[in-house]
Amino acid sequence: MNTLFRIRWAIALVALIATAGCGGGKYDVVPVEGVLTYEGQPVPQMIVSFKPDGGRASEATTDENGKFRMRYSIDQYGIKPGPQEISAYWVSPTDDGSVPPTELQKNVVKYFKKHPPIKVTIEQSQKNFEIKLPK
Repeated sequence: MNTLFRIRWAIALVALIATAGCGGGKYDVVPVEGVLTYEGQPVPQMIVSFKPDGGRASEATTDENGKFRMRYSIDQYGIKPGPQEISAYWVSPTDDGSVPPTELQKNVVKYFKKHPPIKVTIEQSQKNFEIKLPK
């Protein structure tokens, strides 16, 4: 099992446990989809995180075109509305780390090591949310 697969299953398991004692398991979230770019280039295979003020984060993995769809729980897409801190990170798709990050992925990791998370407030659905990172 690769690391990314284990991380996704761990997130799903935590979400399942968290919803088990919460009644219907549905949360007040708004859908958010978008794209992550660095210097205009879409960044694939990055994990994007939206962390609200209070509550748990929503996460998504970018596809080959840098596109993402935020997931709040195992069965619900979106983010908790309100102020957010956005960041992104990379996880090797193999257990032994034999697949290194690309230069583009390294640049995104370096960006978030040098800068604080991006702060935004999102109150309603976003279909084309852009996370544009400069050098």
